[in-house]
Amino acid sequence: MSLLSSPVTLDKLTPDLLLHIAQFLDVRTILNLSLTCKQLSSLVNDEHLFRRLVERDYHLTYKATANTWRAVYQGQPENICPHLGPVPEPLPPALHHPQKHANCDVCHTAPVSFLSLDPEKHNQVCTVCAQKQQQRHRVNAVTERAAVLYNFDAGGLYCFQCLRPVGKQDDNINERDKTARLLEQLTPTLPNGTIDDASSPPSSASASSALPSASASSSSTSITQHTTTTAQKSLKAAAPSADDIAERRKIEHFRYIQELRLEDMSLTHYLIEKTWSRNWMMFRTRDGVAPPGPITNYKLARNNGQLDPELRLPFDKYRPAPETHADIISEQLWTFLVDTYGLEGRAYTEDELVGPEYARLRECVNEYKRSIQRYP
Repeated sequence: MSLLSSPVTLDKLTPDLLLHIAQFLDVRTILNLSLTCKQLSSLVNDEHLFRRLVERDYHLTYKATANTWRAVYQGQPENICPHLGPVPEPLPPALHHPQKHANCDVCHTAPVSFLSLDPEKHNQVCTVCAQKQQQRHRVNAVTERAAVLYNFDAGGLYCFQCLRPVGKQDDNINERDKTARLLEQLTPTLPNGTIDDASSPPSSASASSALPSASASSSSTSITQHTTTTAQKSLKAAAPSADDIAERRKIEHFRYIQELRLEDMSLTHYLIEKTWSRNWMMFRTRDGVAPPGPITNYKLARNNGQLDPELRLPFDKYRPAPETHADIISEQLWTFLVDTYGLEGRAYTEDELVGPEYARLRECVNEYKRSIQRYP
């Protein structure tokens, strides 16, 4: 009875109870709490607590081997694929150094492109069947477990939920580290049984050259419109000469100037990632600059694949806007660029800027389209 009537203070709680309580607090409160006494000061260094906080606030369940969960939280991980987390480590033995099947395990006719990393069902499938499986996973809400597949053709991993290759050189260090660990186990074996040492984590160019084609299946347009096109593959198939690149530079710059003068503001407009757009401008206007890789529109998205409402957009067609995250281009120019370079991520049109959180972006696009009237 005396135990019930006596006040229970924080210093009387066990460490397990303190950690359990702390994981429901915001970080500022945890930091303030850690300053109150020596016993609570250990909270700010507890890895178990910060692992829970990373999962709660960033939906992330993995990290680089050399990293700490506190460092991951302090780094505020963004533009990182959360769907790598459910991929088990180590992979099941059946997935170690797989030999590529001749035909798809589902349709039994098309050549294999992808290997499922789902520990319960690791089929080797063609591009079309992979897309159909991902559509079923979305309906059945199992995308977290089965979104990431191994791409035999590119020698890397591809997330069908984020709609991009994962673990590239410019990606988050935690994503790169786990991708590298998985690829060490996934490196295919050669016909003589040895491991193919030539296989390595792909660069951004090679990783995208074997992604699902935009013409692979008319029934899966919502996925295929975001991936690398056949045109991109043909451009990479043979190394062009200096004269070929110079001629291509002239053609693309003329196309841009023509679009600048004759742009139809009544058509739907698209958002295109700013860094890629700047690289394309450098290629068009400067000799010796190589053409850019696929359009990096995945950088415009949040972790859930939806367009980031905090983006900055231009509001004047003819006024430079270097601090923006994306440019606004017409449907004709967008189609030309996707057909030429391919796409990592997905297409974002002005028609998708619906709802209160996108009101500011919607007004930027409207003002951009009206700005043409200010210049005779």
